[in-house]
Amino acid sequence: MLTPVDFVVITALEEELNAIRDKLPDWEKLPPTSDDIRVYYRSLLPVTFPNGSTTTYSIIVTMIGRMSRVPAATATSDAIKRWKPRKVLLVGIAGGIVSEDERVSIGKGNKKPRVSLGDVLVSDQVVDYETQKVAGPTPQYRFRGLPADPRLYNAAMNLPDTDWKPLIGGKRPVKRGTPKRIIGPIATGDKVASYRPLLNDLLAHYPKLIGIEMEAGGVATAAAEADPPPGFFMIRGVSDLGDENKGSSSVERWRDYACDVAAAYAVALLKSGPLPPSSIQSAADHATEQLDAVYKQTDSGGFVGRDWLMSDLDAFINAHDRGFWLLTGEAGVGKTSFLAHLVQKRGYLHYFVGQAASSDQLTDFQYTLAAQLIIRYKLEPYLSSSTLETLRYDPNLLWHLLLDASTKLGKDERLVIVIDALDKVVSIPGQNALGLPHHLPPNTYFILSQQPTHISLNIQAPFKRMSLEASDPDNQKDIDAYLHRVSTESSIDEQLCSHGYTGDRFVQALSEKSAGNWIYLHYLVEEIRQRRRDLIDLSTLPNHLVGYYGEYWSRYRELPDRHKWDECYAPILSLLIVTYDEPPPLSVFKQWLGVQIDTQRLERVLGEDWQAFVYQFNDQRFRFRHSSCRDFFTSTLEANLFPVHVETLTQEMERRSKSTHRCIATHLQKDRQFDEWLRFYKSRFLTQHLLFAEDYNNLFKLVEQHDWKDFQLLVDPSGSTYSTDLGRARTALYLCSF
Repeated sequence: MLTPVDFVVITALEEELNAIRDKLPDWEKLPPTSDDIRVYYRSLLPVTFPNGSTTTYSIIVTMIGRMSRVPAATATSDAIKRWKPRKVLLVGIAGGIVSEDERVSIGKGNKKPRVSLGDVLVSDQVVDYETQKVAGPTPQYRFRGLPADPRLYNAAMNLPDTDWKPLIGGKRPVKRGTPKRIIGPIATGDKVASYRPLLNDLLAHYPKLIGIEMEAGGVATAAAEADPPPGFFMIRGVSDLGDENKGSSSVERWRDYACDVAAAYAVALLKSGPLPPSSIQSAADHATEQLDAVYKQTDSGGFVGRDWLMSDLDAFINAHDRGFWLLTGEAGVGKTSFLAHLVQKRGYLHYFVGQAASSDQLTDFQYTLAAQLIIRYKLEPYLSSSTLETLRYDPNLLWHLLLDASTKLGKDERLVIVIDALDKVVSIPGQNALGLPHHLPPNTYFILSQQPTHISLNIQAPFKRMSLEASDPDNQKDIDAYLHRVSTESSIDEQLCSHGYTGDRFVQALSEKSAGNWIYLHYLVEEIRQRRRDLIDLSTLPNHLVGYYGEYWSRYRELPDRHKWDECYAPILSLLIVTYDEPPPLSVFKQWLGVQIDTQRLERVLGEDWQAFVYQFNDQRFRFRHSSCRDFFTSTLEANLFPVHVETLTQEMERRSKSTHRCIATHLQKDRQFDEWLRFYKSRFLTQHLLFAEDYNNLFKLVEQHDWKDFQLLVDPSGSTYSTDLGRARTALYLCSF
């Protein structure tokens, strides 16, 4: 697996290169390219952040091959041009600097030296002394200071000895003492320093100098003049003290150890996680977060069965060299759980529409999948975050990535991509859902799922539709197997025994009540596990998923204090329903409620009382855990099964939802100052709210305004969003005719 380039590590000498490379995991030498003479090595470094989250840094290591600033600047410029790193590190050996007063005091045994052989020097700035004015026998220095990257500097300030000293593998030339880290300015120039008067001269101008070396001026300058400029940071091991003893056998024996301690400190610093994940890595991490969220919402960890579905899928893949395999089924029959299981077990690339980070589904999908393809298949041209940002709106991006990735496949290897819930995708006229390609490269497959509704898919590749029915005997067998396993759990077995039920009776009752719906079982079994539902009479369990939802939400509507329903629960539910596609931040959610509810109570209802049905994501935004809950309130979930009291509830929520649509539309039309999210939301959803509020006149007026069209084309230059507005207006015109 490959991640975007986070760090380029520059070394001057072979021994420095070997030291840093040997402390990095699984490094590899990269093949040469026609436009770069450098030799590069790459390593992927796993990192765990303090909160337990993880990422992987991609690290490139290269060697200048010669000392001094000009070769260093050239090599660094080449590396930045090729890899566009976020940070550049210069790692290797340097001369430590001890003042004359220190030397005298140390000679008398009065104090320990500030800098010793084998110490680690961390530069807070580079002091380039090479530019000088010569107007007589004594040159005048024209010092130039180059600061260290502040993020890496702060990370180094907080790196404990226990993180880097255990990484030292070299043998210390003398038994006494241990290396210490010193932070301060380091001088740089083109001179090999072994002359005490030079050091004294530099110290006269910069008394706090801790070291001297030859490459930092070039490396730091090249980094500063790149566009965009990566941060620069330097770590050096002290191999000599820049005096007349340099080159002596007693000092030369410190070189390997100095290389080793510098490498140990550098790698420990990287392992500490000084940078947040890159934008490409963040997009790939979003796919992992999607899978984690699906597991939490569907109890995929308790997955059983589905061998018959896997057999059908494998037969399709084996029979064709490419293709689309589509799984259809009503809400709650286990489509998402099955696809999550495939991803978890087989490592397929994936995208779960219900967990999208943004309602801009096409862009979110393209970026998330692109990041996974780039990382998995080492697609070098797209490694730069800026390159991917430039291409993210290219309608052909996915095709090019798939084509490039397919050329990287090994013998008998296949590229398989899982996409769940295509029915939740906002369709764009003339395009496949999510911009899926019409053609596929060899050995490339898409596994898709959707509810049984029409989805725009114009494809020229092998295609198979597989239907997953709740009443299917194979589905019932899987449910029975799941329930048999659940019945043996200690918390449930105890309850069954206390009420005189056998495991078989429990399996039969819940199998019949669920009518083949896995979401029903997910909610009900969890209630039983947590002892929130008494099993005194299995026959009184709610029938079907609509019965379960109806029973739960009717409790709130039938509270003795009707005021709580009218002024709290119903408005919150209504807003969850109408903003399901793009939930607003909590501050906006509160504004759109239409009633006064304090923030603490709102958070308690959403985050605690309704935790089983509502989840929080992306900085206090809330959404139903499963679309079937939204479908229940909009009467699209098995409406023919609704009991009378449930039908009354859903009819009330339909009326309230219409009012909520009208309220949101009023806010969006009235407010003139928008942050980025509200601007995007207004563009995507204002006409939808007007349509569902049945405010057709204002919808017609809006789409006819030149200012609105200009606004939409500014937000979405492709024109697809404005085309969607026109489609909604045509729908309204059709509805007006009745």
